[in-house]
Amino acid sequence: MTINTTEARQITTYLNIAAPTAHADLGIVFGTRLPDPAFIAAALLKRGTVPYVALTGGVNHLTGINEARAHRDILLAAGIPSERIIVEDESGNTLENVLFVRERIAERLDLNAIRSILVIAKWFHCRRAIMTLKRHFPPGIRYYTRTYSPDGITPQNWHLTPETAAKVLKNWHGIPLYLEQGHIAEIQEVNGAYE
Repeated sequence: MTINTTEARQITTYLNIAAPTAHADLGIVFGTRLPDPAFIAAALLKRGTVPYVALTGGVNHLTGINEARAHRDILLAAGIPSERIIVEDESGNTLENVLFVRERIAERLDLNAIRSILVIAKWFHCRRAIMTLKRHFPPGIRYYTRTYSPDGITPQNWHLTPETAAKVLKNWHGIPLYLEQGHIAEIQEVNGAYE
């Protein structure tokens, strides 16, 4: 499938949501084999942007390594105290990331007291991640973003090869399907955050 520049721009604008913040009640890292989000989380914790970070992800089917535990090891090596890290290490997809981490967070924090969450995810996965959180977390939470470009797949170049386009289009095509299944909820930008 060939994606023209206009289509690529439309898809990128929809998926690549930006909502930076100087402070949130909690950071959530969506599971991946890549170390990038763990380094982002460590920097955010050190700056005081978030007081806690929740890591998600079970055993990666490509590497055989547990994603959340690998990210935890990076945070600990960066000097982050273990009491500021919440680990969910069994999930295998975005829906499980959210459902399983909700239980781990509730063991440590009052879910109903969380007013803001900073989502750390791939740029093309972030909208779906927030839509999944909104559907399954308590109402009234404001969602912020800190995204990254995995394996050099950027908002500018993703459509140039079939392999990279497939990764982005999986999220683009998945959102209507997951909405229909009730796994995610619509979000909107309100005063610099998503609700």
